[in-house]
Amino acid sequence: MTKRIWLIFFTAVIAIISFNINNIYAAVIDEVRFEGNKRIPDTRITPYLIKAGNEFDIKEFNESIKKLYGTGLFLNIDGDLSVDGDKFVLTYILEEMPIVGSIIFKGNKEVKNSKLKEDFPFKTGSVLSFASLEKALTKIKTVYEEENRYGTKVNFRIEPRTVNSVDIYFDIEEKPKAKIYNIYIYGNDNITRDAIIAAIPTKERGFWSFITSSGKISQEMMDADRELIRMLYLEKGYAKVSVGHPELVYEKDAPDRASLYFRVQENDQYFVRSVDLMGNEKLSKEELSAYIKLKPKDVFNIRQYQEDIAKLTEAYTSIGYAYANVEPVINLDDETKEVDITYKVEESFLVHIGRINIKGNTVTNDRVIRRQIDQMEGALYNSRLIREAKANTMGTGYFENVQIAERNVTKDVVDLDVTVKEQSTGTFSLGAAYSTIDGLLGMVQLSRNNFMGWGHSLSLRAEISQERMDFYFSYTDPWLFDWPVSAGIDLFSLEREWYEYSRRSIGGALRLGHSIIKRRLFMNYRFSIYTVDIFDIQDDASYYVRQQQGMLETHSFSPSIMWNSLDNPMDPTRGNKSQLYFDFAGSFLGGDAQFFKIGAETTQYFPVALNGALGFMLHGEAGYITSIKDGVPLPIDERFRLGGINSVRGYDYGDISPIDRDGHRYGGDAYYQVNAEFIFPIKQDIKLKGVIFVDMGQAVDTKTENYFGKMPLFTAGVGLRWVTPMGPFRIEWGYKLNREAHDTSQPYKFEFSIGGTF
Repeated sequence: MTKRIWLIFFTAVIAIISFNINNIYAAVIDEVRFEGNKRIPDTRITPYLIKAGNEFDIKEFNESIKKLYGTGLFLNIDGDLSVDGDKFVLTYILEEMPIVGSIIFKGNKEVKNSKLKEDFPFKTGSVLSFASLEKALTKIKTVYEEENRYGTKVNFRIEPRTVNSVDIYFDIEEKPKAKIYNIYIYGNDNITRDAIIAAIPTKERGFWSFITSSGKISQEMMDADRELIRMLYLEKGYAKVSVGHPELVYEKDAPDRASLYFRVQENDQYFVRSVDLMGNEKLSKEELSAYIKLKPKDVFNIRQYQEDIAKLTEAYTSIGYAYANVEPVINLDDETKEVDITYKVEESFLVHIGRINIKGNTVTNDRVIRRQIDQMEGALYNSRLIREAKANTMGTGYFENVQIAERNVTKDVVDLDVTVKEQSTGTFSLGAAYSTIDGLLGMVQLSRNNFMGWGHSLSLRAEISQERMDFYFSYTDPWLFDWPVSAGIDLFSLEREWYEYSRRSIGGALRLGHSIIKRRLFMNYRFSIYTVDIFDIQDDASYYVRQQQGMLETHSFSPSIMWNSLDNPMDPTRGNKSQLYFDFAGSFLGGDAQFFKIGAETTQYFPVALNGALGFMLHGEAGYITSIKDGVPLPIDERFRLGGINSVRGYDYGDISPIDRDGHRYGGDAYYQVNAEFIFPIKQDIKLKGVIFVDMGQAVDTKTENYFGKMPLFTAGVGLRWVTPMGPFRIEWGYKLNREAHDTSQPYKFEFSIGGTF
């Protein structure tokens, strides 16, 4: 009876005034309903609704609506409290998120629609949500920031299309592409601005920006700049240095010009007062001290400090203590500005290697990988050998990636899982160049560096032009009978028409090699037999050429010693490759040619930043040849000539050479060559690099010329190198900075080559 009286009263109130849900607190909800859902199943809705049988609570109702909105499934949600017979009914009125009809960009003139739609948070036909709209705005702004168009404004509009379908418009107000024109450093009292600028990848826009991309705005790079500036100070002992967040300020009147500000609080410089060791039992302090480079009275260099910790740890992990740990404790004395360093050693226990498992190699034979691993099964754990195993395996050039994972078998036994990702080791290369000597020259090469998965190298090459026809075949087994001895064979047929004569050479060579210092220093031996035929000599040919008309047979023995510490054989960024070689022909070896040749060359890569993508390369080489029998001239094709894309760029091959009294080039008996390159990334994700180079060289006839007195020839130029999906692409342009009086050829040379992989 009481309940019915309350219903009559409540119905009367509804009839007098509009219903206000916020004023209802004590009504008991008899039934909860919802309506408006067409695509969304009931089961996705009911968990968020108020339960029937409870008194109506406005806070609980608001909370349920928040949860429904939180699902991202609804555009609008309303509530209705009504009386149905003798029941209080709470109804949720739902309007589902619409389906996306079209996605339309307005105002984007500099960035294409296709780029904006890459990895877009939603697509046509998907259900719209506010969360996805926010992600879309962030995505579009990120695209413009990557284009250095900071400050670009983006808004969206939702316009109805059909029932429960809408079009989404993104209105874009593009800003000009901005560049950094000035970098300001404040607070750097003890380190010069130039030293700081040299340490960071972000650079001011300059004359070469179209090549080097200097001035580029990148938040990632600026964050790296901040850390690099901090590290620069830490390396110089400023242990409490503080570097503020980089500030980028755009000029009001020129929004495409920006200035970058770094604010440094150097604080005091600290020096090392003492260095001590604790907990070491297996290795003495004297033994461990050899690994510590940071000594008392040194500047507290944080990088050296970290390297010392790594070296101390490796001193144990390389002799079986796989779980050894070095915990450093440092005490900074703010009064004396000195640091006390204590290295606490936890030696742990000896660990042995169980099995070494090879995974991921579908082409390469297991033993090809295993012979790169000096860590033996059953032996004590050696972190240095394990680290070198990864580098050695990558160094073969057969793999895109190598990972070595340690897996505990028992407390003191660890298995190694070596997982490789094979890459293409075959190349199909096409090259082309134009010169006044050869005309249009074409080159075709087929090679495989992991032939049949055995680790053997096979190469076929042809170079053809109107003036020449050369064919080469080469085969190498780097581990003969699984011994650390390389063996190979070369066959060749070379024919060329020069201005004054034609030359044909046919022959072959056998090669052997072995390491002196494992995988670093190598000794190689080559025995060659070949014939050279000089024919079709012109009437105006030089005397030097005419006296060599006919067939000449050469038997030569060529030992060489080579050092190789390059980090990558295909695309090196650090390390050195050097060679000293000798070539002895005739005498007891037989044959017609009688000469002795000696030469040396070295190449050094100097990484600067960006994991070596930015760096320098310096190359130098020199050689000398002499006859070992009176009256027997040097073979004309053994003499030295310079020029070309792999020599002094800007000159044709053979253009740098001594000339006889009739003006004919005949090659020198000595030469030298130096190449310097600055290599910089243009677009790292596709391995596109730029090169600025300076070359120098000269070929000399020491019988008539002074080796050091003859003017060296200089060239300079630029180039591009790109590891494309079709293979390596190289294009270079060299300009002659000086020339000899008789040189009337064009002052520059353009060369390119392109290749592919299979």
